[in-house]
Amino acid sequence: SGAFGTWVNDNLTVGGGVSYLSADFDELSILGVSAPVDGSFSSTLLLANASYHFGGKNASIDPYVGAGAGAAFSDLEINSVGGVPINGDSSGTDLAAQATAGVNLKLSDGFTLGAQYRYLYADTGDDDTDGFSAHNVMATATLSF
Repeated sequence: SGAFGTWVNDNLTVGGGVSYLSADFDELSILGVSAPVDGSFSSTLLLANASYHFGGKNASIDPYVGAGAGAAFSDLEINSVGGVPINGDSSGTDLAAQATAGVNLKLSDGFTLGAQYRYLYADTGDDDTDGFSAHNVMATATLSF
């Protein structure tokens, strides 16, 4: 993933970001019955974000929380379930949202390292299925100029 943004004031940042996620399926479970699955899911996300920084723009240690909303461009492919060929394919554009919390450590005037937790949700489901969600723990590096 990558992001760009700017400080609005000493505590608030706004920006945008792009992320790519992918996952392979190995099992399907319905009503307690499981079967092996050969398939995959991938999504490219474009999100607008805002973060509140408790330490502020010039803090050496800067904890923050944030939120974002945007779009998920997703592809779902199911080749087989329980060894039975399905060859199903679906793609779509859906609403996506995220919530973040993290901390940055300022190493110099233009460079920080940090750690971030992100909860991500994309409304990829329909009447019969749930949307996609993920819990991510990430290391971050920020270059400011």
